[in-house]
Amino acid sequence: MFLLVSSEVVHASSSALSIEEESFVCLWSAVFSCLGVITMSDTFSYAQEKRNSRRGPSKHAICMSRLCGQSCCSELGDEILIARRFSGPVRFDGLSLEEGKENHSVSFQTNFPVSIIGFEMFTSRTSKVPVAFTFVEGTGVIGRVLSKGRTSLGKSKSKLKPTKNLLLKKPVAILENTWYTLNVEYPISDESNCISLASGSAGERFVTEGGVTFTFTGGLESHEATDVSKGQIPGVIFCPDEERETRQLNKNVDYEHLRSASAPNRDHLQLIEKQASIRPVLRSQAQRCNSSASSRC
Repeated sequence: MFLLVSSEVVHASSSALSIEEESFVCLWSAVFSCLGVITMSDTFSYAQEKRNSRRGPSKHAICMSRLCGQSCCSELGDEILIARRFSGPVRFDGLSLEEGKENHSVSFQTNFPVSIIGFEMFTSRTSKVPVAFTFVEGTGVIGRVLSKGRTSLGKSKSKLKPTKNLLLKKPVAILENTWYTLNVEYPISDESNCISLASGSAGERFVTEGGVTFTFTGGLESHEATDVSKGQIPGVIFCPDEERETRQLNKNVDYEHLRSASAPNRDHLQLIEKQASIRPVLRSQAQRCNSSASSRC
């Protein structure tokens, strides 16, 4: 059986008591503690602690800006990064969308597991842009569907950053050294006639952000206006894995590791390089000029 005693009442008059009386009060306080007596101050502390436990974690700055939706705080932590693949100037009216459903896609892989929150998308300065998207595993349109949906991108008034965020319904965890593709279609209706979008240029094949290296290629069924060097889908919004603090942040791309990946990935890289007439980045150190060709080296 527990008693409820007000500790304020006991201690309020203790200042007016003699030394013997104060000792008596302290003795009874100790007895109450041993017997498990609950005081009013203990009850208040318990209620306060219970209220604090119900509040849960507070939202961080990025969630307050509504970038990552509602699931990031509790599931993914508080670090959200964007891997942007265009280093050149952004061109407004770089792509005109007429009636049709041509596919624009970009494939990518990472060297560490991450969670994909969404994608940066170029938009228009004059009107909203309807978008139908599928996020699949693989390098084309056909593959295991990880997320899909239809939405619209609001128009942008910014000349330096004409983008809007296309957020997935929930974060998608992806594996390292595995190809994934975002396929985007713009279902323009007859009433829309034509919509002009911004477009990127001078695209980067390798982008390192937050210690995670992204390798970009063009989707196999992508419209000719979008590939690694130009076009749509300028950035990937992602959360690094929880062990990111324990690994060394590597700003240099390990090309040899990327080229020693599985055969399909290696063949796809070679195909893209051949189509774009890109000189291979790696040259074997074992190749040396022979004596007959030394004058030409």
